[in-house]
Amino acid sequence: MNKDASHFLSSWQHTLPSSNPYLHYFVKNIFRQELLNQLQNLPFKAYDLDYKLGRREEFNSYRQYFNPEITQAYPCAKHVADAFLDPSIISFIEQEGQCSLKDSSLRIEYTLDKEKFWLEPHTDIGEKLFTMVIYLSNDKDSQDWGTDIYCDANTYHSTVPYEENSAVIFFPSEISWHGFRPRAIHGIRKTLIVNYVTQAWRSRHELVHPNKTVQELLA
Repeated sequence: MNKDASHFLSSWQHTLPSSNPYLHYFVKNIFRQELLNQLQNLPFKAYDLDYKLGRREEFNSYRQYFNPEITQAYPCAKHVADAFLDPSIISFIEQEGQCSLKDSSLRIEYTLDKEKFWLEPHTDIGEKLFTMVIYLSNDKDSQDWGTDIYCDANTYHSTVPYEENSAVIFFPSEISWHGFRPRAIHGIRKTLIVNYVTQAWRSRHELVHPNKTVQELLA
């Protein structure tokens, strides 16, 4: 097991799940400090985007992924990708989610959200088998930038704390409602969104390994 995978796995294993309103985890201390610092300082541009529909696909051309070009250019991106392809992490996720990731592919998005960003309540069902939102920022007012959890499309439940180097984790289903209500963002809300997706995922350019499944990479 590589050191980044070991660090994350230890943090998750010492975290109790929450079942209300659906199974999710709030895990702290995701990355080693050195790796966190490198991720926070990746030279990606934060654009001033005016969201109208509350969907990231409104601005697909501005989105940034840890694809082969990025993992080759930035070692910290490759470290993260390698950690989430470590057999121990794959096995633990499958155990916790009672699912199989063998025929899935890894997708990691790096987001830089500013004022006027918001997301409507949605569930991530379909091609996504696993969702993890990792919070990277340490801005002064960032404590209010966490993911909103909903009981259903219209009923707000709570907001996950936004803490530097923490994450919310869940397994997408028909009840995994979440979003981001419009609110002030004074600074840049940086996150990593980690998904394992099925082979029905069409946007192959978003994947860490566009032409290989988890099973093939672990062979």
